[in-house]
Amino acid sequence: MLSKRQRNILSYLSSEKGFVTISELASLFQVTERTIQYDLEFIESFKSELNIDVERNKSLGVKLSQKENDNEVSNV
Repeated sequence: MLSKRQRNILSYLSSEKGFVTISELASLFQVTERTIQYDLEFIESFKSELNIDVERNKSLGVKLSQKENDNEVSNV
C-alpha cells in the first residue's frame, strides 16, 4: 500500500506534462532526494496495478505516463 506522500507524488507527477527533477520533488515534499528515490522505487513496484509507466532520465528527472486509455491513477 502506498503512503500518503507516495500517493501525493503520484498525483503531482500525473499533473505534470514533462519531466520533474528529483531535487524539485524533494524540495516540494520536504524530504531528501534519497527518500524520493526510495518512494519512486516503491511506486514503480506497483506500476502494473496502477496502470502507469515511470520514465527516469538522469539529467531530466522523472515522468509519469498512463498506459493505454486509463486517464486516472488508481488508489492502492
